[in-house]
Amino acid sequence: MGYLIIAGYLLLPPVLALWSYHLVKKCKTRSNIVLLTLLSLAGIIVGIYFGFIYEYYTGPSVRSWSFPIPGATLVKEGDEWVDYILVIPVTNMLFIASFFLIPFVAGNYLCRIIPKRHHSPGVKH
Repeated sequence: MGYLIIAGYLLLPPVLALWSYHLVKKCKTRSNIVLLTLLSLAGIIVGIYFGFIYEYYTGPSVRSWSFPIPGATLVKEGDEWVDYILVIPVTNMLFIASFFLIPFVAGNYLCRIIPKRHHSPGVKH
């Protein structure tokens, strides 16, 4: 089960990025490009915060850095904090940034599925 979670964690960012690129390439409207750019920038900013800056306490003598998978765990031994560092903050940043692409992908997908209403000329709605 753990391998499936790790596979999803590592595959979500590139899959959503490629799918978004494909949707914009297929339908190059100004609103699509602006929306994708704004969502990507917001995702990168939030991803950088949670991947590199966010720090939280998991116990009275343990604190962690980076989210959702801790990039470093600091344990208080005596008066000093001893750190155990992992190389995961970049992956956390990409993972969180990819969540901002989900509304774009879902919205474009739903627009293609839901039929558009066509108005007849001369009929007021």
